[in-house]
Amino acid sequence: MPHYTFRLAPPASTVSDLQAFPVLTEEIPAGGPATTTRPASPGSVGGTSALGTMADRAIREVLSWRTKSDDPKGFVGALNQAFSLKDVEGHVEWTWTPRSYTVQTDMGAVTGAQASIYTRAKVALDQSLPLLDGLYPLLPAVEAEDLATVQAVVRSQFTSLVEEFGVVGGPRVPRVDEMFELLLGPGSPTNPEGIPRSASLGLVKQRFGLERKYVNTVDDEQNLTNYMILADYVIGLKQSWNYDKDFFIRTSGKLLGRRHPFFGTQLVLISRALDVVAQGVQDACFTMDSVFMGDAERQTAQLNFAGLPVTIPSPDNDHPEHFTFGPDTSGLFVAELLDWVNRSASEELPALLQDAGKDGLESFKMSTNRLRKFVHGSVELTFDRSYQSRGLPPGYRTPRVRRALQLLADGLDEAYKLAFQVPSAEFPAEVSQNRLDRIDSELSGIRATLAAHGI
Repeated sequence: MPHYTFRLAPPASTVSDLQAFPVLTEEIPAGGPATTTRPASPGSVGGTSALGTMADRAIREVLSWRTKSDDPKGFVGALNQAFSLKDVEGHVEWTWTPRSYTVQTDMGAVTGAQASIYTRAKVALDQSLPLLDGLYPLLPAVEAEDLATVQAVVRSQFTSLVEEFGVVGGPRVPRVDEMFELLLGPGSPTNPEGIPRSASLGLVKQRFGLERKYVNTVDDEQNLTNYMILADYVIGLKQSWNYDKDFFIRTSGKLLGRRHPFFGTQLVLISRALDVVAQGVQDACFTMDSVFMGDAERQTAQLNFAGLPVTIPSPDNDHPEHFTFGPDTSGLFVAELLDWVNRSASEELPALLQDAGKDGLESFKMSTNRLRKFVHGSVELTFDRSYQSRGLPPGYRTPRVRRALQLLADGLDEAYKLAFQVPSAEFPAEVSQNRLDRIDSELSGIRATLAAHGI
């Protein structure tokens, strides 16, 4: 079992932090909390007007998309995902589909195993609901209300299951397992006869009396057949899910024994991690402002990394990695480091993966690894009181600043780990020119032999 050592600030330091600096607060608009912590001061990372912040918040709430002034393609993609249009009697009606996630729609998509099972599930749902609605009881004296309630339960659970399959970033494995257990009961039944009465589909069978011994006419048998088709659809999806589930299981441990996730799904998770990093930069600026370390001071306070040892988590979280900055490592001003992290997380790294695909993974991992080392080093300097921290303002060593920088480092660690879960693209080995010439010579000899024999 891995062992980690955590460095905690002494209680006296925390009390001193509360006494010396104001309580960490911010102004919240009347419409609810803003999505950004505060507009950055001139010269700092980010920044927007109060009206712009309100507009950004409204767009993110409606479209689940982080606004970008230079990304019309992403905006159109977000609109298409959030609204569906259809012609009704000569006019267009739109329907808004709210989403419980926030993701850049220009990175990642529903692909691979998720797209396969989601497509099958949608087709199954479309064909199953009419069968479910058309069922009638084979037993007399059954209240219509009792039949309608069990139909509504199955309809709601089946619909929720299909919607879960289509969640961008991959379905939540525990929720999908829960939906299948509600519909089919525990385990994996292989036929409608194996569905227990405690399950929703089993309750439909019991309430409607859908058993062969109650069949009296051809119509009754067709009614029973419709139920069997409905149950087989759900059982088939369950069997596909049992095979594909490993693609969506997320764990902090090693990936041995798991199948690698698909690139489109993983891009969504990487995009979310980079969003957290970009937001963490704004939070760090806001926190430093609260301890009187404003933008001007951030541009003059230098972090000296030369010879500094740091401990960072490995991609598989199995054991920590120890790294020491070289003696010739250049120092960075606090504002320079934060701006570097912000630009990388907001622009450069997403563009790299979007343009280069898997070919950009190695560059992504190298850049992210370098950034997280420097941010972990900035956290280490909040404890350091040697010459390397000379010139840093007292507010930099406060627990609140240390906590904000640690959260920023954690976000970079997560993006780095997610990139390692995607295997690099593999191509057939290249054939040398000499080998190609030899193959061509052999083929020419074979053709000459065949021609000599009149073939």
